[in-house]
Amino acid sequence: MSLVEIIHLSSALLTSAIGLVILSINRWRTINQAYAIAALLASFWLFGVFMVINGGLRNDRDTVIFWIRFANSAASFLPWIFSLIKISIVDSLSFREAFKRSGAWFVAGCLLSTIIYTSWFIKDGTELTQKRYAVVYAIFITSFTVLCLTVLLDAFRSMKKCTGVRLLELKFFVLNTCLCTLTIL
Repeated sequence: MSLVEIIHLSSALLTSAIGLVILSINRWRTINQAYAIAALLASFWLFGVFMVINGGLRNDRDTVIFWIRFANSAASFLPWIFSLIKISIVDSLSFREAFKRSGAWFVAGCLLSTIIYTSWFIKDGTELTQKRYAVVYAIFITSFTVLCLTVLLDAFRSMKKCTGVRLLELKFFVLNTCLCTLTIL
C-alpha cells in the first residue's frame, strides 16, 4: 500500500470517527447531527479516492471508473449538507424541520448524483491514462461550484442574524468548509 493510499484511508476513518464523536457529545443537537452526516459524506468521498488510487495502481479501469463515480456521488451532497448546517445554526430548528427547509438542496444533490452514473459523465471507452470527460462532467463541476457559492453567499447574509457562539459556528462550519471545498475544486 502506497503512502497516498494510507493517507486517504486513514483520513476516511478519522473523519468518520470525528463525526461519531461530535454526534455522541450531544446527539439531540441539530448541528451535531448535520455535522455527523457531513463527516460521513466526506469519509465516503475519501474512501472513494482511496479506491480510485488503488484501482489505478492495479490498472483496473472498471474499478477506477466505479469509484470515481462513487466519490463524486458522495460529493454531490456537500452543498446540501452545508446548507443543512447553516440552517441548523442560524434558525435553530429540529433536524426534521431543517431537513425539510433544505429539501431543494437535497434534490439538487440527488440530481447531480444521478448524472454521474450516466455515460455522459465519463465517456465510454476512456482509458486510465486519458482525461476524456463528457460534457456532463463540466456541467457537474459548474453546478457544484454554483451551489457551493450560493450557500457561501447565503451564509454571509445570515451572519447578521447570529451573535456569540452561533456566529462562531456559522463562520467555522459553513464559511470555512465552503471556502475549503471551493479551493479544492
